[in-house]
Amino acid sequence: MSNNGNLAYMSTVYIGTPPQKIRALFDTGSSNLWVVNKRAVKKDEDIKVKFSYDDVKSNTCIRTKEGEKVVFGSGDLEGKFYKDTFRIGAPGKSQIVIKNQPFGNAEKQNNIFNGGFEAIIGLSYPNLAAPGITPVFDSMMQQHLVKSNLFAFYLTAKSDGVGSDITFGYYDTSKFTGKIVWHPVLDKEFFIIKLDDLKLGGKSLGLCGKNGLMKKDCLVTVDSGSSTFAASGSFYEHLPKLGIATHTNPVDCTNVKEKKLTYVINGHDYEIEPMDYLVGPVTREEATNVQPYLSQISSSSSLRSLTQKQKEDKKVKSSTPVKYPDSDNLCFGLIMQIDMANDMFIVGDVFMRKYYSIFDR
Repeated sequence: MSNNGNLAYMSTVYIGTPPQKIRALFDTGSSNLWVVNKRAVKKDEDIKVKFSYDDVKSNTCIRTKEGEKVVFGSGDLEGKFYKDTFRIGAPGKSQIVIKNQPFGNAEKQNNIFNGGFEAIIGLSYPNLAAPGITPVFDSMMQQHLVKSNLFAFYLTAKSDGVGSDITFGYYDTSKFTGKIVWHPVLDKEFFIIKLDDLKLGGKSLGLCGKNGLMKKDCLVTVDSGSSTFAASGSFYEHLPKLGIATHTNPVDCTNVKEKKLTYVINGHDYEIEPMDYLVGPVTREEATNVQPYLSQISSSSSLRSLTQKQKEDKKVKSSTPVKYPDSDNLCFGLIMQIDMANDMFIVGDVFMRKYYSIFDR
């Protein structure tokens, strides 16, 4: 897998017969496979891709009249659903070849295909897919192409992507140390697990639970389609008040060592060092230039798909001018706002670079 500036990890895959090379992002926050079509690239100057799919040149393409528009956290896609042969991995005996894989033939898009990839491979549950559409990993299971019904991510921060990979049907014990900690999935739409608490500098923030600040339990999902962290609005607005920097609200980080962030999941602590999620320090004057840059990253860093209710509720929110703390040691945080069902937290690639992540279906 190649690393595009820590914003996205892509792998070379192939579609059609004869095989057409494209680059794909594997997204655990959605379930459909979407591939940008050659005709769309010719029409849309905003599409920044190197490759594209030409259905006319594939003799195994099956076209349908069914279509859908899908809204993501960063944009949207629209097109008809096709079927074709889909290949993952380098050509050879170990390549996974999926026959008649349904996919969205992306004919229109907004702010999706601008990150160095031409396909999105949704790896979440079928309940999140379009009606009648089988997700890629479910096709692998149904066609008996994997030894076990799981897949795993190993992400590195190396710019050339050396060492980063995704495995299907097994996990690689050489990629991590210590014991595997398994967490029960509470919702088989997204990979939702229970978040017990958030800690800052080792101290509980008291957000979660009936006696917590939010008066309810917290949920979190590990999302390979998000490059950063995220929280829903009702939680997000409280974070700066509790000392946690976000992409819009910096905090004083004179004592940066006290800014270690900990996600407590099912009683297990997952620590995120300050250097992993903080941007800074900067002066108040410099902060005015940093904040728009982080907002731009945040707006394009999440491919999490939205449910129908969230599509209906999705509104453009006006930004409120931020009053920066009286400090010249300010730090912003790689934590963005995405309003999700159940006020769910998201941990993305920043988290996955630190913790080997296995998804067991």
